[in-house]
Amino acid sequence: MNRLFFSLLLFLSASAFAASHEQVNDCPLAWDASPSVEVDGYRFYWGSTLGARDNNFDVGLVLTTTCSTLGIVDPGEYFIVVRAYNRGGESIDSNEPNFTFIVILPPAPAPNLRLGS
Repeated sequence: MNRLFFSLLLFLSASAFAASHEQVNDCPLAWDASPSVEVDGYRFYWGSTLGARDNNFDVGLVLTTTCSTLGIVDPGEYFIVVRAYNRGGESIDSNEPNFTFIVILPPAPAPNLRLGS
């Protein structure tokens, strides 16, 4: 297998949308394509400590995904790498950025104030 090299560029943004009092958060993830033409897809590995690979998810042959697609929905610090793969195996790890996923709750609706009895 040719060596597959690429870098993971993490674009994170936690956003909240106030549709009643629900919590809706996600973070987009994007990475540079491997320069190899023999890539069949990309697989993410992540954990809560540096070097940990407790979880993984195959995103296929795309260059963007989201935290919720990977199953990252709980607040906390995460360390994440991505590897390109083909029939011959997987590439070495990308760089390993860490990020803190923060859940943002929309504000509670204002109470209805009535004057008088």
